[in-house]
Amino acid sequence: MLSIKNIFYKNKLLPILLVILFSVTIFSYFQISPTLTDPDSFYHTKMALLMKDQGIIKNFPWLQYTVVTGEKYVDHHLLYHIILIPFITLFPDPLIGIKFSVIILSTLTVLTFYWLLKKLKIKPTWLYLGLLLTASPWLYRMSLAKAQPLSMIILFIGIYCLFKNRPWSLLCLSFIYVWSYGGWILLPFITIIYCLIISLSANYKDYNKFLSETFKNLFAKQKIKLILSTLSGSILGIIINPYFPQNINFYWQQIFKIGILNYGNKISVGMEWYPYNGLSLLYVLIIIMILWIFSFIWSSNQRNKSKKVFSLLFLSIIFCLATLKSGRYVEYFVPLTILAIGYSLNNFWPTVNYKSIIQKIKHSFLGPQRFILSIITIYLIIGMGFFVYFGLVRVIIDTQKNITNGFDLNKFKYSSQWLKDNTPLKSTIFHSCWDEFPALFYHNDQNNYLVGLDPTFMYNYDKNLYWQWENLVWGNPPINTDYKKNFKNNKKLDINDYNLSEIIKNNFNSSYIFLEKNRHIELDKVLNNNAKFILAYEDLEVKIYKIKNAENY
Repeated sequence: MLSIKNIFYKNKLLPILLVILFSVTIFSYFQISPTLTDPDSFYHTKMALLMKDQGIIKNFPWLQYTVVTGEKYVDHHLLYHIILIPFITLFPDPLIGIKFSVIILSTLTVLTFYWLLKKLKIKPTWLYLGLLLTASPWLYRMSLAKAQPLSMIILFIGIYCLFKNRPWSLLCLSFIYVWSYGGWILLPFITIIYCLIISLSANYKDYNKFLSETFKNLFAKQKIKLILSTLSGSILGIIINPYFPQNINFYWQQIFKIGILNYGNKISVGMEWYPYNGLSLLYVLIIIMILWIFSFIWSSNQRNKSKKVFSLLFLSIIFCLATLKSGRYVEYFVPLTILAIGYSLNNFWPTVNYKSIIQKIKHSFLGPQRFILSIITIYLIIGMGFFVYFGLVRVIIDTQKNITNGFDLNKFKYSSQWLKDNTPLKSTIFHSCWDEFPALFYHNDQNNYLVGLDPTFMYNYDKNLYWQWENLVWGNPPINTDYKKNFKNNKKLDINDYNLSEIIKNNFNSSYIFLEKNRHIELDKVLNNNAKFILAYEDLEVKIYKIKNAENY
């Protein structure tokens, strides 16, 4: 007869339930506020709504002046949007539904990481799970209503299949990854790095033999199967895809131009693409960083050096450098570094004689110095209390505050309704920033817009047009180059010398200008003092100007 003890202890369900309970609790706490941390959350919710009613969206007319407009559009989050459909259907407000999806997917991510630690026999499991759940940058990224948790789940399972030499499973995962997330290239990349590291020859002294033996090991049947499985799965995912062949050009834009090259030094991209300050990273991940350095020292001093350990350590270095280049890679750096630490220190913890340490502490308290030791112990207990507070409680509270400072669920709701009621169907709205698009699109899909999702899409569509728009929205002369960088040559130019109404009508096919208050003040002043524009709508968030006597575009 089954007892509760047998169910929870012998079947090891209790630890799993504790992981689920703790994860659900903290991620629910993060989602309490009536805000969305990232503007793209509106876009993902809207795409799930459209797919629910219309099926796969293959024509995307809403971004008029980008490389992803019309039939060039590729939904690189297709599987993620399908997963969202039950959540946005079950709740009266779809935005509440997507918040619940974050809780479920993030909890599954933590559970998958726990499963991976167990499968790779990394101990103590709770230490490394605790490191993950006190890493505020990672918690923040997992709390976004985006595809990041789904990406992490696939990647964790992929690492397990890689370590256990399961090429067919890797092939299937790589296929699913392409349908789920634009960063699918990570799995083949990690596979190639892993195979390269474990293929390195031990013959370091003879350079020629080192190269020849490494080359021979790399092209061994086992390594080739692993590499070809991820590459084949990715290629199949691209070809057997509702967006083939236009997805080939899109992935070039998304992976290389945005993910790797990154135009952050040329144009104003999203904050996640800018570098993560090294000192800030060290401060928020101080314990992980200390253990990371120690794991390098410990592993390098071992006689039997594990190539799997060094493959993880090397990957953690790569993603650390990537994070210092673009902050968004911190979501991969943190778990990969924890895995590297756990795998490398697996043979360290058994060397620690805990009983001897405890005995020494007991004997120390029996001598004349017991009073001093008692005082020290009290201070240590207090110190541990502060450590737990700032290491866990404070991290959770601070992360929740960062998430709260997001976008109101009703952002642009009323101004979007005005646009729907007072502008022609499918007319293009000239808006002042690319990150306004998701909320506008969510509340109003009857109008079209200029740019969204990433400014790189407009920059690659037409650089001259991009600079006209960029200069104009900041109250600068709408010239075909970066006005700020060329200020010395353009200092005599004045925005009032240009016929702005004609430029907006002819170059952007629009007669309505959407401006966020307290964001584009200079352009607001220009339009307010220009007789060819009238203020058609105003609320606490925005102003909407209309070109006087203009035909509706």
